Amino acid sequence: VNARYIVDVWRVGMVLERSKMDKSEIEKVVRRVMMIEKEDGIRERCLDFKEKANICLSKDGSSSKYLDNLISHVLSFDSYAFAS
Repeated sequence: VNARYIVDVWRVGMVLERSKMDKSEIEKVVRRVMMIEKEDGIRERCLDFKEKANICLSKDGSSSKYLDNLISHVLSFDSYAFAS
């Protein structure tokens, strides 16, 4: 996921103009985000993503299920190799 996706689609971040910034430049960006957040609802969207991630990562979540499926699939190759 790149910065454009986070900024334009998820709408939970801001593009930084430079890769290296000093303390005062970072402070300006943080203050700007805090001001925008009040109007734009960045915090609410972040909390929504957090909740969705927690659901996916829970014991019965999709991440656990897909990992179990992958492990079963990989282990099936072993039994297939011995069956020949």
